[in-house]
Amino acid sequence: MRAVRRRYRPGTLILETEFETADGVVVLSDCMPIGAAAPVLVRMVEGTRGAVPMRIELAIRLDFGSRIPWVRRQTTGSRAIGGPDALPAADARRRPGEDFRTVGDFTVAAGESRPFTLAWYPSQRA
Repeated sequence: MRAVRRRYRPGTLILETEFETADGVVVLSDCMPIGAAAPVLVRMVEGTRGAVPMRIELAIRLDFGSRIPWVRRQTTGSRAIGGPDALPAADARRRPGEDFRTVGDFTVAAGESRPFTLAWYPSQRA
């Protein structure tokens, strides 16, 4: 890693983190949209130079960290359920089941982007 820079996009609550590596540069943007029907986290990974290998690692812990959910892979990503809470993670590149984490490896080249979303909903709606 050559450099990591963080900033909020001007006039917004969107956090941008730029990773500069020997392979290139990617910008990771995180936000929680205001007014969404349910709490949702949106992450976008965008390539700006070169091609950067990336790894996403998601360790879901519910009920203030006291509960490890049951994670099940679906065609559009994965779904985690633990007690009254559920989280669908929309991204087919992830694979559940490594040390109680959901992980995925991918490469982002200049001009490409990869979206990731994580939203909460009551598990009885599953």
